[in-house]
Amino acid sequence: MALDCIMCGNPAGSREHVFPAAFGGRRKNKGIYCEDHNEGLGHHVKELMKALSYFNASLGVRSDHYDAPQPHQIAQPNGQRFQALHDNIEVAPPPPLSQTPAILGKEAVLAFASIPQRDRWITEQKKKGFEFLSAVTGESRTEYFPTAMSQRLEFGSDEFRCALAYVALTLLSHYFPDVSRLGALSSIKKCILGEELIGDRVWWVDPSRVTVPSDSSFPHVHSVVIEISGATGQATGLITLFKHLCLAVDLGVLPQGAEKRITILIDPLAQRPGLNKDVLEIPGGSPLNVPPREDGRKYLQQMVNQEKPNPVTEILREHRDIHMARLVEDLLPRLLAAQEMNTAERLHHVRMIIDEQGQRILNLLNRGIKMAVEGPLELPSLVIDALKLAIVEDSSTKHGMAERSMGYLILAKSAVMAEAIRHLDAGTMDEDTLQQLFGDGLGIAIATKPVTTAVINTTELRS
Repeated sequence: MALDCIMCGNPAGSREHVFPAAFGGRRKNKGIYCEDHNEGLGHHVKELMKALSYFNASLGVRSDHYDAPQPHQIAQPNGQRFQALHDNIEVAPPPPLSQTPAILGKEAVLAFASIPQRDRWITEQKKKGFEFLSAVTGESRTEYFPTAMSQRLEFGSDEFRCALAYVALTLLSHYFPDVSRLGALSSIKKCILGEELIGDRVWWVDPSRVTVPSDSSFPHVHSVVIEISGATGQATGLITLFKHLCLAVDLGVLPQGAEKRITILIDPLAQRPGLNKDVLEIPGGSPLNVPPREDGRKYLQQMVNQEKPNPVTEILREHRDIHMARLVEDLLPRLLAAQEMNTAERLHHVRMIIDEQGQRILNLLNRGIKMAVEGPLELPSLVIDALKLAIVEDSSTKHGMAERSMGYLILAKSAVMAEAIRHLDAGTMDEDTLQQLFGDGLGIAIATKPVTTAVINTTELRS
């Protein structure tokens, strides 16, 4: 294998990650880039990590840069900062002290999601040379998020598409090094270097129109196909992220020769590198037949018109299913343990478990209220107005919402608890039952019914 940089011809050897950190990169190749270009092209990796940050945190991907999955940072318009990891959202720790010099040498009150989070933050600041005269823990409280957070996810910018071109070129160079230094690739290299605009060299593809080889035994999340047509010499990359975000890359037209094709299935949740561990390579296969660029523009318009599934919506739905499966795996044995307890112990045990799920139940309640307000039932206007005000944010309370709203949440939690107790008593508590209890169907109905009843009764009394 040639060991000169594919960009400049200088000696390579930078141990470039074949799959970037955003893909949970583990494997390296020393024969692609020189040190300067490895460092200089790092902004493409950062762009991918930024774009995929929310999904990676939701799934629990540990990139090669860290020892554990990293939370996704969420900044709200009012300045509040939160972080999301898996399906948990909590207050983000304060910025590093190096970024807040105004509080140095002064007494400051800082908010943390938990004592462990506070301790980790203090430890990190001490490592950077900061000292604390004392750290007093104030009142601990359970605060809910009564309204949905705003979070904008964007894909398809020039920077994002250039980053995907960089991934495709790197994989082409890894698997087919004999063509990676040909002049026919100079244009896509200039795009990656920022010397040319990416234009329509990277375009959206409807994933339902391409067939990517797969293997049911390998739990892949991403796939990349690199293809060189024997008939035309066209080199193409097809990248599918989280099984739904699909884009094609025009790498250039190479001299005609033997047809080459490889599919790489990538599992970013793998903890160590190796074939059949973090990747599965499938050589050969049928031609891709990637739809042309104009079809990509039509596909985008179909998504806007809701004629085609939105890939982001599909990814979020699949992640909710994963989170639910993890929740059931955690809660089911704990709930079943209550069957061996006496009545008083059982009630206390189940109540503690349901209380842990207060935010989840509040989310179900919010969705149920929205359905009641916007649904086909013709409720009196007074009832609709009261439902709209049922869950209201109030930062002055220890729960983060109005006391009346907290009362409604208690009603919803009590209803979910009663249903859990009923199934435990009947011996019908299982995975399906638990999924329904906390799911968007029956779970919404159980959490919402006592609240809507209370609102209707209160409204009738007032009228």
